[in-house]
Amino acid sequence: MRHVLATRRTVPLDRVEEYLAAWTGVRRAALGAGLRAWLFRGTDHEDHFMEFLEWRDSVNAGGPLGDDLDELRDELNDAFGHAHEDRWSEATIGDGGPDSVDADREALARILRERSLRVGDFVLASGARSSYYIDARTTTMSGAGQYLIGRAALAALDDATWRPDAVGGLTLGADPVSYAIAHAAAASGRDLDAFTVRKQPKEHGSGRRVEGGFRTGMRVVVCEDTITTGGSALTAIEAVEEAGGEVIGVLAIVDREEGGRAHLEERGYPVRALFTARQLLDRASREEASED
Repeated sequence: MRHVLATRRTVPLDRVEEYLAAWTGVRRAALGAGLRAWLFRGTDHEDHFMEFLEWRDSVNAGGPLGDDLDELRDELNDAFGHAHEDRWSEATIGDGGPDSVDADREALARILRERSLRVGDFVLASGARSSYYIDARTTTMSGAGQYLIGRAALAALDDATWRPDAVGGLTLGADPVSYAIAHAAAASGRDLDAFTVRKQPKEHGSGRRVEGGFRTGMRVVVCEDTITTGGSALTAIEAVEEAGGEVIGVLAIVDREEGGRAHLEERGYPVRALFTARQLLDRASREEASED
Protein backbone atom coordinates (compact mmCIF):
# COMPACT_ATOMS: atom_id res chain seq x y z
CA MET A 1 0.00 0.00 0.00
CA ARG A 2 1.30 3.44 -0.86
CA HIS A 3 0.17 6.84 0.33
CA VAL A 4 0.66 10.21 -1.34
CA LEU A 5 2.93 12.42 0.79
CA ALA A 6 3.71 15.06 -1.79
CA THR A 7 2.13 16.40 -4.90
CA ARG A 8 4.18 14.30 -7.35
CA ARG A 9 5.97 11.57 -5.41
CA THR A 10 4.91 8.69 -3.16
CA VAL A 11 6.66 6.63 -0.51
CA PRO A 12 5.75 3.24 1.05
CA LEU A 13 3.89 3.68 4.30
CA ASP A 14 5.92 1.12 6.20
CA ARG A 15 9.18 2.77 5.15
CA VAL A 16 7.99 6.21 6.28
CA GLU A 17 6.87 4.85 9.63
CA GLU A 18 10.16 3.05 10.20
CA TYR A 19 12.07 6.14 9.14
CA LEU A 20 10.21 8.39 11.54
CA ALA A 21 10.65 6.06 14.50
CA ALA A 22 14.34 5.43 13.84
CA TRP A 23 15.44 8.95 12.97
CA THR A 24 13.87 10.81 15.87
CA GLY A 25 14.00 8.32 18.70
CA VAL A 26 11.08 10.06 20.38
CA ARG A 27 7.54 8.94 21.04
CA ARG A 28 5.29 8.99 18.03
CA ALA A 29 2.72 11.41 19.41
CA ALA A 30 5.31 14.15 19.86
CA LEU A 31 6.99 13.15 16.62
CA GLY A 32 3.96 13.82 14.45
CA ALA A 33 3.51 17.37 15.71
CA GLY A 34 7.21 18.21 15.51
CA LEU A 35 7.67 16.98 11.95
CA ARG A 36 4.43 18.56 10.79
CA ALA A 37 5.49 21.95 12.14
CA TRP A 38 8.83 21.79 10.33
CA LEU A 39 8.13 19.91 7.14
CA PHE A 40 4.82 21.35 6.15
CA ARG A 41 4.90 24.92 7.40
CA GLY A 42 3.57 27.05 4.57
CA THR A 43 2.98 24.12 2.19
CA ASP A 44 -0.04 22.24 0.92
CA HIS A 45 1.21 18.85 2.16
CA GLU A 46 0.00 18.98 5.77
CA ASP A 47 -3.32 17.28 5.02
CA HIS A 48 -1.48 14.36 3.41
CA PHE A 49 0.69 13.89 6.45
CA MET A 50 -2.26 14.11 8.85
CA GLU A 51 -4.00 11.39 6.84
CA PHE A 52 -0.89 9.27 7.16
CA LEU A 53 -0.76 9.77 10.95
CA GLU A 54 -4.42 8.78 11.28
CA TRP A 55 -3.85 5.67 9.15
CA ARG A 56 -0.75 4.74 11.14
CA ASP A 57 -2.51 5.06 14.49
CA SER A 58 -5.51 3.07 13.27
CA VAL A 59 -3.42 0.01 12.43
CA ASN A 60 -0.56 0.55 14.89
CA ALA A 61 1.92 0.16 12.05
CA GLY A 62 5.66 0.50 11.92
CA GLY A 63 8.59 0.25 14.28
CA PRO A 64 12.28 1.08 14.54
CA LEU A 65 14.19 0.18 11.44
CA GLY A 66 17.79 0.25 12.58
CA ASP A 67 20.88 2.19 11.63
CA ASP A 68 20.44 2.84 7.91
CA LEU A 69 19.36 6.45 8.48
CA ASP A 70 21.12 8.09 5.54
CA GLU A 71 19.33 5.92 2.99
CA LEU A 72 16.00 6.62 4.65
CA ARG A 73 16.69 10.35 4.82
CA ASP A 74 17.37 10.41 1.08
CA GLU A 75 14.23 8.43 0.37
CA LEU A 76 11.99 10.72 2.39
CA ASN A 77 13.59 13.84 0.98
CA ASP A 78 12.80 12.47 -2.47
CA ALA A 79 9.23 11.81 -1.40
CA PHE A 80 8.67 15.25 0.03
CA GLY A 81 10.66 17.07 -2.63
CA HIS A 82 14.18 18.41 -2.23
CA ALA A 83 12.84 21.87 -1.43
CA HIS A 84 12.39 20.54 2.12
CA GLU A 85 16.01 19.48 2.64
CA ASP A 86 16.99 22.76 4.32
CA ARG A 87 14.09 22.39 6.68
CA TRP A 88 15.24 18.88 7.67
CA SER A 89 18.69 20.34 8.35
CA GLU A 90 17.40 23.33 10.31
CA ALA A 91 15.11 21.21 12.45
CA THR A 92 17.97 18.74 13.06
CA ILE A 93 15.64 15.83 13.62
CA GLY A 94 18.15 13.20 14.63
CA ASP A 95 18.45 9.80 16.25
CA GLY A 96 19.80 11.10 19.55
CA GLY A 97 23.41 10.12 18.83
CA PRO A 98 26.48 12.40 18.90
CA ASP A 99 25.96 13.59 15.32
CA SER A 100 22.38 14.53 16.12
CA VAL A 101 23.41 16.51 19.21
CA ASP A 102 26.03 18.42 17.22
CA ALA A 103 23.49 19.16 14.50
CA ASP A 104 21.00 20.46 17.07
CA ARG A 105 23.60 22.78 18.53
CA GLU A 106 24.68 24.05 15.12
CA ALA A 107 21.10 24.79 14.10
CA LEU A 108 20.44 26.55 17.42
CA ALA A 109 23.60 28.62 17.08
CA ARG A 110 22.50 29.71 13.63
CA ILE A 111 19.10 30.85 14.92
CA LEU A 112 20.73 32.73 17.80
CA ARG A 113 23.06 34.53 15.40
CA GLU A 114 20.25 35.40 13.01
CA ARG A 115 17.54 36.34 15.51
CA SER A 116 19.19 37.34 18.77
CA LEU A 117 22.68 38.72 18.15
CA ARG A 118 22.94 42.45 17.49
CA VAL A 119 26.15 44.46 17.06
CA GLY A 120 26.27 48.17 17.94
CA ASP A 121 26.31 50.33 21.06
CA PHE A 122 24.09 49.05 23.87
CA VAL A 123 23.48 49.68 27.57
CA LEU A 124 22.93 46.44 29.48
CA ALA A 125 20.65 45.89 32.46
CA SER A 126 23.73 46.13 34.67
CA GLY A 127 24.35 49.65 33.35
CA ALA A 128 27.50 48.63 31.49
CA ARG A 129 27.95 49.46 27.81
CA SER A 130 28.52 46.73 25.28
CA SER A 131 29.37 46.51 21.57
CA TYR A 132 26.85 43.72 21.15
CA TYR A 133 23.51 42.64 22.55
CA ILE A 134 21.88 39.22 22.73
CA ASP A 135 18.10 39.35 22.87
CA ALA A 136 17.73 35.65 23.64
CA ARG A 137 13.96 35.80 23.89
CA THR A 138 13.59 36.22 20.12
CA THR A 139 15.07 32.71 19.95
CA THR A 140 13.79 31.08 23.14
CA MET A 141 10.20 32.11 22.37
CA SER A 142 10.28 30.99 18.74
CA GLY A 143 8.99 27.62 17.67
CA ALA A 144 12.33 26.63 16.17
CA GLY A 145 14.21 27.85 19.23
CA GLN A 146 11.93 25.94 21.60
CA TYR A 147 12.41 22.73 19.67
CA LEU A 148 16.19 22.98 19.49
CA ILE A 149 16.75 24.38 22.98
CA GLY A 150 14.82 21.52 24.51
CA ARG A 151 16.87 18.89 22.72
CA ALA A 152 20.28 20.58 23.10
CA ALA A 153 19.74 21.51 26.74
CA LEU A 154 18.53 18.03 27.62
CA ALA A 155 21.69 16.62 26.06
CA ALA A 156 23.75 19.13 28.09
CA LEU A 157 22.11 17.94 31.30
CA ASP A 158 23.03 14.38 30.41
CA ASP A 159 26.58 15.39 29.55
CA ALA A 160 26.91 17.04 32.96
CA THR A 161 25.40 13.89 34.55
CA TRP A 162 22.81 16.09 36.23
CA ARG A 163 19.57 14.27 37.02
CA PRO A 164 17.20 16.98 38.22
CA ASP A 165 13.61 16.47 39.24
CA ALA A 166 12.68 19.86 37.78
CA VAL A 167 14.16 22.78 35.85
CA GLY A 168 13.30 26.46 36.10
CA GLY A 169 14.46 29.93 36.96
CA LEU A 170 13.58 33.57 37.38
CA THR A 171 10.74 34.79 35.23
CA LEU A 172 10.75 35.91 32.39
CA GLY A 173 14.01 34.92 30.74
CA ALA A 174 14.22 31.41 32.18
CA ASP A 175 10.60 30.44 31.51
CA PRO A 176 10.74 29.43 27.82
CA VAL A 177 14.07 27.66 28.40
CA SER A 178 12.77 25.46 31.21
CA TYR A 179 9.48 24.77 29.41
CA ALA A 180 11.37 23.67 26.30
CA ILE A 181 13.52 21.28 28.33
CA ALA A 182 10.52 19.78 30.11
CA HIS A 183 8.75 19.32 26.77
CA ALA A 184 11.77 17.62 25.20
CA ALA A 185 12.08 15.33 28.22
CA ALA A 186 8.44 14.27 27.93
CA ALA A 187 8.88 13.64 24.19
CA SER A 188 11.73 11.25 24.98
CA GLY A 189 9.79 9.45 27.71
CA ARG A 190 11.47 11.10 30.69
CA ASP A 191 9.89 12.55 33.80
CA LEU A 192 11.03 16.15 34.22
CA ASP A 193 8.88 19.12 35.21
CA ALA A 194 9.39 22.86 34.97
CA PHE A 195 8.87 25.67 37.45
CA THR A 196 9.12 29.44 37.52
CA VAL A 197 10.38 31.80 40.21
CA ARG A 198 8.40 34.98 40.71
CA LYS A 199 10.31 38.19 41.28
CA GLN A 200 7.99 38.86 44.19
CA PRO A 201 5.74 36.44 46.11
CA LYS A 202 2.05 36.52 45.28
CA GLU A 203 -0.03 38.64 47.60
CA HIS A 204 -2.99 36.28 47.27
CA GLY A 205 -3.69 32.57 47.10
CA SER A 206 -0.80 30.38 48.25
CA GLY A 207 1.62 33.28 48.39
CA ARG A 208 4.32 31.09 46.90
CA ARG A 209 7.27 32.45 45.00
CA VAL A 210 8.22 29.21 43.26
CA GLU A 211 5.38 28.07 41.03
CA GLY A 212 4.70 25.06 38.83
CA GLY A 213 6.24 21.61 38.98
CA PHE A 214 8.29 22.18 42.13
CA ARG A 215 8.01 20.47 45.51
CA THR A 216 10.09 20.70 48.65
CA GLY A 217 13.04 18.31 48.55
CA MET A 218 13.45 18.34 44.77
CA ARG A 219 16.84 18.42 43.08
CA VAL A 220 16.67 21.17 40.47
CA VAL A 221 18.70 22.84 37.75
CA VAL A 222 18.27 26.60 37.52
CA CYS A 223 17.95 27.83 33.92
CA GLU A 224 18.90 31.12 32.29
CA ASP A 225 18.69 32.44 28.76
CA THR A 226 21.89 34.50 29.16
CA ILE A 227 24.35 34.84 32.03
CA THR A 228 26.04 38.20 32.52
CA THR A 229 26.60 38.92 36.21
CA GLY A 230 24.77 35.83 37.44
CA GLY A 231 22.38 37.94 39.49
CA SER A 232 19.16 36.48 38.07
CA ALA A 233 20.36 32.92 38.62
CA LEU A 234 21.35 33.71 42.21
CA THR A 235 17.94 35.25 42.88
CA ALA A 236 16.29 32.07 41.61
CA ILE A 237 18.68 29.89 43.61
CA GLU A 238 17.90 31.73 46.81
CA ALA A 239 14.15 31.36 46.24
CA VAL A 240 14.43 27.64 45.46
CA GLU A 241 16.60 26.92 48.49
CA GLU A 242 14.30 28.94 50.71
CA ALA A 243 11.44 26.77 49.46
CA GLY A 244 13.36 23.61 50.37
CA GLY A 245 14.89 22.65 47.03
CA GLU A 246 18.45 21.56 46.23
CA VAL A 247 20.14 23.33 43.33
CA ILE A 248 22.56 20.97 41.59
CA GLY A 249 23.61 23.28 38.75
CA VAL A 250 22.88 26.22 36.48
CA LEU A 251 22.25 25.83 32.76
CA ALA A 252 22.32 28.81 30.38
CA ILE A 253 21.83 29.16 26.66
CA VAL A 254 24.52 31.85 26.31
CA ASP A 255 27.32 32.87 28.68
CA ARG A 256 28.42 36.45 28.01
CA GLU A 257 31.70 35.67 29.86
CA GLU A 258 31.49 38.77 32.00
CA GLY A 259 32.03 37.19 35.39
CA GLY A 260 28.63 35.67 36.07
CA ARG A 261 29.75 32.08 35.64
CA ALA A 262 32.73 32.51 37.95
CA HIS A 263 30.53 34.25 40.51
CA LEU A 264 28.10 31.33 40.57
CA GLU A 265 30.81 28.69 40.69
CA GLU A 266 32.50 30.47 43.57
CA ARG A 267 29.23 30.00 45.44
CA GLY A 268 29.37 26.27 44.75
CA TYR A 269 26.96 26.05 41.81
CA PRO A 270 28.42 24.38 38.69
CA VAL A 271 27.49 26.10 35.43
CA ARG A 272 26.96 24.77 31.93
CA ALA A 273 26.30 27.03 28.92
CA LEU A 274 25.37 25.85 25.45
CA PHE A 275 27.33 28.72 23.89
CA THR A 276 29.53 31.65 24.80
CA ALA A 277 28.94 35.07 23.30
CA ARG A 278 32.40 34.89 21.75
CA GLN A 279 31.50 31.71 19.90
CA LEU A 280 28.44 33.37 18.39
CA LEU A 281 30.33 36.55 17.52
CA ASP A 282 33.26 34.71 15.94
CA ARG A 283 30.98 32.57 13.81
CA ALA A 284 28.95 35.60 12.73
CA SER A 285 32.18 37.38 11.71
CA ARG A 286 33.34 34.39 9.66
CA GLU A 287 29.99 34.16 7.90
CA GLU A 288 30.04 37.87 7.11
CA ALA A 289 33.59 37.60 5.73
CA SER A 290 32.66 34.61 3.55
CA GLU A 291 29.72 36.55 2.08
CA ASP A 292 32.09 39.37 1.11
